[in-house]
Amino acid sequence: MPSTRRSSAARRGRARPAVPDAGATVAEFSLVAVLALTITLALLQLAIYLYQRNVVMTALSEGARVAATSGRAPGDGRKATCTLLGQAIGDHCERIQVTVSEHDGLIVLTGEGTLPGYLPMVPDLPLRLTARMHDEDDLFGAKVPA
Repeated sequence: MPSTRRSSAARRGRARPAVPDAGATVAEFSLVAVLALTITLALLQLAIYLYQRNVVMTALSEGARVAATSGRAPGDGRKATCTLLGQAIGDHCERIQVTVSEHDGLIVLTGEGTLPGYLPMVPDLPLRLTARMHDEDDLFGAKVPA
């Protein structure tokens, strides 16, 4: 004999809905998680790149200041830049080539190279920065002609 008892939902006029999309939450989560992780890693890569770029620019600026100081040679600026790069990002002018030149009393340090990409599909990122500083010897007339 079949049971004549109805569930409380059926008694209230509502039947239980069929569950055709069982497990959809897991599939949707996995799709959204992959997208969220990709965006997070891309933002992390951008943050690291901008940090390293700022470190290189600061090192070049400091090197230009050192090279422009009265009594210092332009090569001293390159050496200071390489030392700062080594301390800050572990690159002693290996990935970033630093060149020094002097034009009309202006010391110019140029850093050119690549910064590493940390994501699997991101190649090394190119970088070219320049820092300039007026040579103190030329500004104040302290340079002794050779």
